[in-house]
Amino acid sequence: MKLDGERRGPDDNGPYTVVVSGSPLAGSYLKAEMHSLEEALSKVILEYAVRCWGA
Repeated sequence: MKLDGERRGPDDNGPYTVVVSGSPLAGSYLKAEMHSLEEALSKVILEYAVRCWGA
């Protein structure tokens, strides 16, 4: 998780970045840049569930 207080303009993706990596992703990773931490976590958790668990 990265908190980037510098990115607060209307054209920015948001000050929160969440990156998930690991062996279940076979060398790939999931990334979300959002305006709230909850949105970023929700996005990568749902993507992980689809890619790794077929949910």
